[in-house]
Amino acid sequence: MSMANDRTLSAEDQVALASTLVDAAVAQQDEVEKLLGQAKTVLNALTADIPNKIAHKAAEEVVQKIANLVTQKVADVLQPAEAKVQTLLKAMEDEVVECQRAAADYRRAAAEYQHARENAVWFCVIAAGSAALVILVIMMVAHIVFGVTF
Repeated sequence: MSMANDRTLSAEDQVALASTLVDAAVAQQDEVEKLLGQAKTVLNALTADIPNKIAHKAAEEVVQKIANLVTQKVADVLQPAEAKVQTLLKAMEDEVVECQRAAADYRRAAAEYQHARENAVWFCVIAAGSAALVILVIMMVAHIVFGVTF
């Protein structure tokens, strides 16, 4: 290269430069195609999984909504039943208290009957003893006054 032609290259230099630029362009083209292939692979991997993720998320939301509805429906059904059970339980508790009171009354009446029965036995024993004494006294008086022997 000469000083006068600093800005111009010889034909050989231009060919060499052009060849170098073509080689660089081809290398760049290969690199771009390689990167494009990698980008397509990554994009395909990402986009292939997206429908599954969307479907999974949608399924989770549907399952959660169904669970919430079932929970609400069960609560709706059980609340009136629970109120009825509470009412029946209260009535049964009242009946148990009444039965306990009746049993206590029965035990008290049975104890009074037993006491009255014991008193009646004692009354009969005392009455029989008194009658025997009266008869004995009458027999003695009859023996003494009338001379009757028995």
